[in-house]
Amino acid sequence: MGNSSSNDEPIREHARRAVREAEETARQQAVERLGILDTPPEERFDRITRVARRLFGVPTAAVTLLDNARQWAKSHDGEGLTEVARTDSFCSVAVRQDDTFVVADALRDARFADNPLVRADPAVRFYAGHPLRTADGHRVGMLCVTDSRPREMSEDERRLLRDLAQWAENELAAEDDLRRAAAVQAQLLPRAALRTGGWEVAGSCVPARAVGGDFYDWSLHGTTLRLVVADVMGKGTGAALMAAGVRAAVRGAWGSGDVREVLTDVSRRILADLSETGTFVTVFHAAADLPTGRLTYADAGHGLAWTVAPDGTTIWLHAEGLPLGISADGGWSALPAHVPPGGWIVCVSDGFLDALDSSLTRCQETVPRVHTCATAEEAVALLAAQVSPAQATDDITLLVAHREAA
Repeated sequence: MGNSSSNDEPIREHARRAVREAEETARQQAVERLGILDTPPEERFDRITRVARRLFGVPTAAVTLLDNARQWAKSHDGEGLTEVARTDSFCSVAVRQDDTFVVADALRDARFADNPLVRADPAVRFYAGHPLRTADGHRVGMLCVTDSRPREMSEDERRLLRDLAQWAENELAAEDDLRRAAAVQAQLLPRAALRTGGWEVAGSCVPARAVGGDFYDWSLHGTTLRLVVADVMGKGTGAALMAAGVRAAVRGAWGSGDVREVLTDVSRRILADLSETGTFVTVFHAAADLPTGRLTYADAGHGLAWTVAPDGTTIWLHAEGLPLGISADGGWSALPAHVPPGGWIVCVSDGFLDALDSSLTRCQETVPRVHTCATAEEAVALLAAQVSPAQATDDITLLVAHREAA
């Protein structure tokens, strides 16, 4: 019996190691899903570390995330490093605990006495941290405070640290919710370029924040290709919610008539919501007859669409209609245009214009370059390369339709 128990121990240890590895894999995936590793400092986290540092009278406070082989600080107030190896990390030990973890004197703690951070100048002698959990329970990092002198931590101080950690967790949860919302919003956009009847259509939408108020869409009705780009006033979650409603209204109105009648129908469906929230929406809507290239379009205050001929000659599809949400009838008209074989339709949002220093002239100089492209997807990529989403202050949306050469 004794030999049997002894022989089983390696098996049990192997099982325990497998469980730990699976837990670490799940924890690391939770860290990555947050999408904030290596992002710039944010006031919502910096406020927490400033309060913690002042409240506990310590040289350093940090909100850290444990990423593979490193500890990285999303927010760091005071002395010390913003990134250290996990092999040297107090947080890497603390994150395995369910509650507040305190090291009163690291030189007297066998786990840390030889740690390079303890032997450094200034040294870490005191550490206290509380784990930060995601909504699904994974411990992804710590809210921690450190001191170069040994000290104790009272029960009241531990409770305060837990309260601040809850604050940091709430901010992480908000970030996670936005990431999930962004994934849902992305799924509502067309998932792949459309190729049909000698035409192809492609688009791109990059929100200025996690979610945004822009969207593009297309729909095929027999030999008629309908295109839309819409931009809800504002950015962020509120604009995204309204954009989802506008998109549903547009899809519900596709078959209601010509392009002017579609805008009128959409306005009827959502005018009350827009009025109650003080929101308006700019919309470009076009219908292209695939065999002939005949185009009709209506514009509700958008004003950023063009046709581009194979030689680069460009016509601005400008109209005087008002944005949706201002009145029931915004003076929209169904206007004619034409896309010759090898020609293009290009529509962008005002975020693209803003990224070009709000210069309509620069925009109109940039759009004709699509005539050098072989496909609609290549044209979208070319336009996207002209601006930097990282510096954008508004959502950037691009829609390109290309009629193949005869």
